[in-house]
Amino acid sequence: MSTERYFVTDEQLKAKKWDMVEERNTLKSRLVLLESELKKFAISWMGLGNTCSSSSWSFEIDKIELQVVNPSQSCTILTVPWAHFDAETIKRLLGDIQQTKDALAEAEKGLHALGISTTQEF
Repeated sequence: MSTERYFVTDEQLKAKKWDMVEERNTLKSRLVLLESELKKFAISWMGLGNTCSSSSWSFEIDKIELQVVNPSQSCTILTVPWAHFDAETIKRLLGDIQQTKDALAEAEKGLHALGISTTQEF
């Protein structure tokens, strides 16, 4: 079935295709940001594990973050935001990543059906 009959002009058809491309790009950008945030969680947890395996550390606890400190050198070794310990925050982030991946796959499928390449950046 042709999509041409739903659009009065070529310009309207082009505008719809452009909207689809922009939606795909927005989803792709959102996914990059969400995955970057997940990497921050992973880095903080790995850092905390590595730091706590040594014997020369102590904690400084405040409302915003946990700081691992080397008391002999009076310096902060690692800072971990409390959000990185919050299960609901992590669940929400993982859910957002999956929803964005699903939406992106659908957007790319739609573009592919129209013959628009999704392997290149627009």
